[in-house]
Amino acid sequence: MNGKAIQTSRPGLIPFELKETVLVPLRVTAESLGNEVQSKKGVTYVPASFFESFFNEVVVQERNVSISAQMSSIQ
Repeated sequence: MNGKAIQTSRPGLIPFELKETVLVPLRVTAESLGNEVQSKKGVTYVPASFFESFFNEVVVQERNVSISAQMSSIQ
């Protein structure tokens, strides 16, 4: 995540594929991108701004998922 490996060897943190889509663990992914994550009654919440980050580069290769925040600017 942004050039740093995150620990995903614990059960429940391993990315997996479902119907040709790679799914990643929300909490560890959001926190690695610098977002606060809250849990309330078993539901995980991330800031709405988390979803503004669609300029991320996502690379999926075999059992590895790499997500890097990309910078963009308008001049």
